[in-house]
Amino acid sequence: MTNETWRHGILDLDNVTVNMYNSDNMGFYNMPVARYTYKYWIIGDDGVRREWRVLAGGFSGKANVNMYGRNNSVYLTTGMSYMKHWENQGLIQSDGASNIVYSSFSYAPTLSKLISPTDPGYLHNTNMIKLSNIKLYGDENIGMYFGSRIKGNAAKVHMEGANELESVYGYNNKAAHIGLYQGEIDFSAKIGEKLTIDNQNQQTAEGNLNNTGYTDKTVDGAVGIFSESGQRVGIVARGDVMEGVPPTVAEINAHRTDPAWDRWFLYKWNNATQRLEVDKNNIGPGYGFPMGNDFSKDPIHNLEVAKLDIRFGKYSKNGIMVLAKQGTVIDVGKNTSNYHITGVSSDITDGINGANTLEADASTGTIVAYAEGTWDQLKHRYGSEDARIAQNDADAVAINNGAARKALTDTTATTAAKLQGLGSEININPNVVLASKEGIAYMGDNQGIVNAMGTTEAVNYGSIIAYGKNKGIVTVNGAVKAEDKNTVSEANKFKNIGAFAETGGKAELKGAVTINGIGAFAKGAGSEAILSSTNNDIVINAGTVGGIVATDNGYAKLNGGTINVTKDNSRLFYADATGKIDFTGTTNINVSKGIVLPHEESNPAFYNSKVSTATGVTPTKYNGMENVTINLLSDDVVLRTVDNHAPETWTGGANFETNVKNIMKYSALNKNGHTYKAYYTNGKFKIATNINLDDTTDIFLMV
Repeated sequence: MTNETWRHGILDLDNVTVNMYNSDNMGFYNMPVARYTYKYWIIGDDGVRREWRVLAGGFSGKANVNMYGRNNSVYLTTGMSYMKHWENQGLIQSDGASNIVYSSFSYAPTLSKLISPTDPGYLHNTNMIKLSNIKLYGDENIGMYFGSRIKGNAAKVHMEGANELESVYGYNNKAAHIGLYQGEIDFSAKIGEKLTIDNQNQQTAEGNLNNTGYTDKTVDGAVGIFSESGQRVGIVARGDVMEGVPPTVAEINAHRTDPAWDRWFLYKWNNATQRLEVDKNNIGPGYGFPMGNDFSKDPIHNLEVAKLDIRFGKYSKNGIMVLAKQGTVIDVGKNTSNYHITGVSSDITDGINGANTLEADASTGTIVAYAEGTWDQLKHRYGSEDARIAQNDADAVAINNGAARKALTDTTATTAAKLQGLGSEININPNVVLASKEGIAYMGDNQGIVNAMGTTEAVNYGSIIAYGKNKGIVTVNGAVKAEDKNTVSEANKFKNIGAFAETGGKAELKGAVTINGIGAFAKGAGSEAILSSTNNDIVINAGTVGGIVATDNGYAKLNGGTINVTKDNSRLFYADATGKIDFTGTTNINVSKGIVLPHEESNPAFYNSKVSTATGVTPTKYNGMENVTINLLSDDVVLRTVDNHAPETWTGGANFETNVKNIMKYSALNKNGHTYKAYYTNGKFKIATNINLDDTTDIFLMV
């Protein structure tokens, strides 16, 4: 079913059922409007004459759609689009793989702003997508997709000669064939709740992709909302997508004899010659339309998702709720216009039952927000005419070759000069509950950026809250909890990671943290994992590897808090030969079990009393140790292990503890009335003082 956008048709469907088989089908298509043909007027039922740019068409009602094949779309929109309202009260289901519910290669501005930006009656004509009751069972299905510039030919429009008109008037007719959406979104879906529409015990043959790691017992790689159009603040609607500012009439007439200026004059159809011919006596739509349609009145903003509710069921594996690529910026929980969809989501979760999602009902490996890659003009090809595309391309190449990027505020710079190389970004404003097993709340990869503003809670095991990889950056501003709330097996507990940075990435938790596992883990040169709260509200219940970890030249920082060590043979913290850990605030390490000073860490050169940034300090494995106090909470703690050691002389317990402190350089060891153990193996041990074997407080009896 096709809706010609220029007619503003409203297709109201009454309990319609659509079944899609095989591939490359679409259910409902929004045909684009042609440039230089759309400025019309209509008289409504109320007798009022209105310009069509302030009217909204769309799809509404109830349509049940079942996609059994692959590579199909329920909704598809391309090219320049008038305001559209996309609504459906029906049930949309996908048994097949690689299907898309809503697919856009369409520039969808708020056209009414071009008429009267201050008139509330016009401003209410805003694009809207309100889709719910969506269930995806096949592999790699997508709920909503916003694509980069369409490949191949531009989509056909309602007039045969329209594309030719666009060309003669200098407009690149593929400029608006890109997924830029200026309206409101309310989207809900369930992914992997079952394996098929009819609840079979395995996916259909069309639903299961034969990819590495995929099975017909799991719904693999599905995505809720995915944009790679590059939409973000900084794209210039009047020039990058629609026509720029034209020359004056005087300038056009002054170049009447110059063929390069023919585009500004009127073209007429000659029936005798069967061709378009230029009329140098009249100025044409190439001038009139950009003068009458100032798209700068609707500045391009980030893709906004006002309301979001995407749940991942127990069969879902490695799904993604929100995915931004190629420099796109997505704002979740933001609704600038707030007209048709009012309010925003204050809380989102991937769990079928939210925070009460039990381990048996939870998905595996879900990522709530994943930003990857950078903005690239050479892929997007922004520009409304060939000369602008060429200049954008040239500036992009210059930046790729080392030229400095221009500031976003530089009005003289091209879009590519300002945006080339900027990371994809997702801003998560709602509070988040991560229910997936081995899930990731926020991931920035390949220079991608994720910012989380609210609280985050992970309720099942093996979770990562913030994961920065390959120069990706993740920042979590709100409080974080990952306490294995719904984890059943003891073997799966204490495996969460708060901030994980790898291969040059950065992950930072700025608020309060309570986590079972590792608080901060940095791996790889340039990687930084940071817990930065200054409120002494960080609590790390460490697993066996320790509460803070740095390896392979990584850097981890704890700005004060508490580490609780309760596992046999656990370390307090761990850095390999090249990793560095900083304790930059008051840190209490409460030890019930575990080893305070393992043999392989018994080297004073591994420890600095001062932080790594202090004057005169050469950073080493463990820095800022003067901020660390160790508290013994039981008699089961091993204070030190020594193996294959040089001959050692025992001169008394006080000297023994002093020796440990001199090595580790911590602030204090509080025994709290507890004894401890020390193990010496494979070496000679000389006693040089009297020992009273009847004195239970003699420290030698702990060795």
